[in-house]
Amino acid sequence: VGDLIYDTYLRMAGKPTVDIHDPFLYHIILQSLHIFYGFKRMFNRYDIKAIVNSYAVYIHFGINVRMALQRGIPVYTVGSNNNLFHKVQPSYFSHHNNHFAFKCLFDKLENKLEKLGIAKEFFEKRFSGEIDAATSYMKESAFNKNINKAVEKTDWNNTVVVLAHCFFDSPHIYRDLLFPDFYEWITFTLDKLSSISDLNVIVKPHPNGVNGNDEIFEELGKKYSNTNISFIDKNTSNLQLFEAKPKAIITAYGTAASEFAYHNIPVLSIYDNPFTAFNFTKIAHSKDEYADLLYNIKNLSVEVDKQEILVYYYMQHIFYNSGMEADWLHFGKYKENTYSDFFLEDYMPDMSETYFNRIDSVLEKGLAIAEQEYTDVLNLRN
Repeated sequence: VGDLIYDTYLRMAGKPTVDIHDPFLYHIILQSLHIFYGFKRMFNRYDIKAIVNSYAVYIHFGINVRMALQRGIPVYTVGSNNNLFHKVQPSYFSHHNNHFAFKCLFDKLENKLEKLGIAKEFFEKRFSGEIDAATSYMKESAFNKNINKAVEKTDWNNTVVVLAHCFFDSPHIYRDLLFPDFYEWITFTLDKLSSISDLNVIVKPHPNGVNGNDEIFEELGKKYSNTNISFIDKNTSNLQLFEAKPKAIITAYGTAASEFAYHNIPVLSIYDNPFTAFNFTKIAHSKDEYADLLYNIKNLSVEVDKQEILVYYYMQHIFYNSGMEADWLHFGKYKENTYSDFFLEDYMPDMSETYFNRIDSVLEKGLAIAEQEYTDVLNLRN
């Protein structure tokens, strides 16, 4: 459970990387032990038929998930943007769908051209500023109309863009990562790129990062102030970056990878990520390989098959949601405000019998899809 402890520390301590001398880390480890032994007593005392969680990350959600799976108890999660309902697999602890199987599972579907057409329609709407299933967590679309005049005179033929992540988000949500956290990833990346004197490097902070991210980027700005690296406004529109056509884009596993690849801009990412089964980004599988690719970033070449991107998009954001709209619960306007009086006064009156019948119907459909995915993935492995 080391990854759960690590990710919980980042989130709750508000620090971008683990400080092993921080007493709060020991507090989280102690809390993990309490959670472990508490659930151990419960599993031994009761005949538990299934576990239903919101997520499978952090110690508060992940420990009981892994304990249940070790005992052969099925685990279901509800709460991800990428599925209505999910059955967690013993070989893949995430509440996300098993992206390793995306390509193989799509190959087994019927009416592929129709499904690709649906994916294309939804995916391309994103570029007009529409929030879709993949970006429903965003406060504002990354494809806004904000023009950053500070970068208009940039020599884009000699520029790469690093798209940073929220430092406090769970870095191990996709099971594995070359780096223990996003801070170590970005400092490794910038240290290598700063040694290339004839290269211009632009860093765009994550536009949806939680409180505390801005201060860390200010510190990074000072650290790299006398180098070839500059930091731009996090609200700079990706549309502006599309049109600028930088030499390459670098991201650990951001959703922007598929967007820039779709616009024929080479993308460098690292293992593990939700598009591991596809070839539309260059994926580094080791730190040594990643360092080599960074040193040769100006020559990064990726042959992009746009159909692959649409297959990925369909499986990641449409298939497991059964075509439901991203905001099917109509929670969109209450982002980060669902504990307020405003939410209670405005939303609760709509929770009628019809509302709950709709939820029952959607979850029943989602459960059927989850069970089918679970079976299909097991068959692929066998």
